[in-house]
Amino acid sequence: MNIDIEQTETLEAKNFKQMKTRKFFKCVFIIVLVSFLFSCKSDNSNDAIFLPKISGKTGEVLVILKREKWEGDPGQAFRDLLAYEQYGLPQPEPVFDLVNITPGNFSKIHQPHRNIIFYKTGKDINEPKITARQAGLSSLSSGHIP
Repeated sequence: MNIDIEQTETLEAKNFKQMKTRKFFKCVFIIVLVSFLFSCKSDNSNDAIFLPKISGKTGEVLVILKREKWEGDPGQAFRDLLAYEQYGLPQPEPVFDLVNITPGNFSKIHQPHRNIIFYKTGKDINEPKITARQAGLSSLSSGHIP
């Protein structure tokens, strides 16, 4: 009987150690998981944790321009600059597919589009320039057009 009691005590001690080890690893796993989830939070509380998916085809460019300007000289300049025929293809194809959207029709649906060009003219603009912007609409670079 003495042997059975000793074996039982030894088994209980081993089970207790295994339970403590399991509990420790569960706690470590939970801490790592929680820290991983909260580490993905954006610095700006207004930003979403995940960026929206982009839309539009790879070679498609939205040109936000009034219809009369699209049919006039500014639109022709965009077509000459971006929709010329791609060299080396067996059939004629433009480098970019241009899609005109008027400023009034530009909505939230169009904002995650891959390539967007806004055309702006006015009395407050003294000289022509190009400004490149990225998803958050923060200015990346700008340069003057010769």
